[in-house]
Order: sequence, then C-alpha cells, then structure tokens
Amino acid sequence: MDRRKVLEKIEQCGREDLEEWKKHVLRCKEFFLRDKNRFEVEECNFLLEQIDRRLRNFSEK
Repeated sequence: MDRRKVLEKIEQCGREDLEEWKKHVLRCKEFFLRDKNRFEVEECNFLLEQIDRRLRNFSEK
C-alpha cells in the first residue's frame, strides 16, 4: 500500500465513505489476525488511525 496515496484518498472521502471503508478495514483486520499476518494487521491499524482522525475532523466542524 502506498501510504501517501491512501492519505490523499482519505482526505477526499466524505463521512459516509469513510465509515464504510472503516467497516471493511475492520473485517480485513479480523481475517489477518486469524491468519497471524502481522504486516497486514499493521497496515489495517494505520488505516483505522487515519480514518478515525479524519472522522474526528468531521465531528469538530
């Protein structure tokens, strides 16, 4: 995953899209946890942190 491009995409998404993306990432993270794939779990954690940060920005406005 190109984190720079993902960050740009997160900044372009609206609240609803981010909430759907977050649900998807959570499902993926569950799978990767069962599969014991630490790298992908860390990638999911990164995405979740950034999506949550962006969602908080929406809440503050």
